[in-house]
Amino acid sequence: MDPSSSTTSSVNAPLDHLAGFVAKTYGSVLLGTYLSLILYGGILHQTYRYFGAYPEDKKGLKIIVSLTVLLETVHTAACIYICYKALVTDHSDIARLENLMKRTHFGPLLMSIIIGLTQGFFARRAYVFGKKYRAWIRLVAVLMFLAFGFSIGSTCVGLLMPLRHGKISATRTPWLEPCATGIAIVEDVIMTTVLILALHHSRSGIKSTDSLLNRVILYAITTGMLTSGCMILLFVTNLAFPDDIIYVGVSFVATKLYTNSLLAALNTRQSLRDVAFHPSGVKVFGSGACVCAEEAHDLPGPATGGANAVTVEFVEMAVSLKVEGNA
Repeated sequence: MDPSSSTTSSVNAPLDHLAGFVAKTYGSVLLGTYLSLILYGGILHQTYRYFGAYPEDKKGLKIIVSLTVLLETVHTAACIYICYKALVTDHSDIARLENLMKRTHFGPLLMSIIIGLTQGFFARRAYVFGKKYRAWIRLVAVLMFLAFGFSIGSTCVGLLMPLRHGKISATRTPWLEPCATGIAIVEDVIMTTVLILALHHSRSGIKSTDSLLNRVILYAITTGMLTSGCMILLFVTNLAFPDDIIYVGVSFVATKLYTNSLLAALNTRQSLRDVAFHPSGVKVFGSGACVCAEEAHDLPGPATGGANAVTVEFVEMAVSLKVEGNA
């Protein structure tokens, strides 16, 4: 056997192992970071629009938006840091790469806080506007605290347990993160279902009004499918690929989707007001549905409840129109 070929093989062996390790782990993290950066740009754009269009909003709401965006900024910076360390400064040191994997355990905790802020806002507003669905909203609140507890446990276990044989699963309790993700999925399903039922029961029989309600329902289904679908993918990858940390890249995207849904809901309020106040009609969610001003008095009142900022502001707008009409 040629000694030179033997030497080459022995040198390439660890390099091949390193390349395989990076591809199975930080490849998904890099792709998730790329996608999350796109969504983060959307967050910044929507935040700029929100503070410019709604300066009269309550201070508490502005604090929630500011805190959520601040946490998203920290989350984005952490994603970039992990990718830079893994693929630039420590790319040839497998020991450092394995140690860096432990830092991904901060992700579930940060993600849980962001989801809790967005879902908590929706749940609080929905609770105020109807007794019919309050039991479900209370259940969502309990689930939010459970998910937060599982996320804290997952982060603590991941940081305290040593990494063995390059396996990230060795630093995890296999049921903690999937439980937190599964609970978040249940929250999404409950909130979306409550919204759809509330809007469906609010039909007035007026064609233009019902058309607007149908489009808001479609919006709720679409956003619910986006967040729930991404969380289901996170749940599956968490269980199916515990050592490849594919789920980490998916979690980067899921976190950004929740904040985008919150800001999108807040920024559509003016469009809903325009629909009610302008007889000529305006576009809502990119569609041409319109409601005449005189028909807006028949929009659903606060007893219908709701589970989303879009519904709540829609109801608030309807109430103000009814008051003006009765005056």
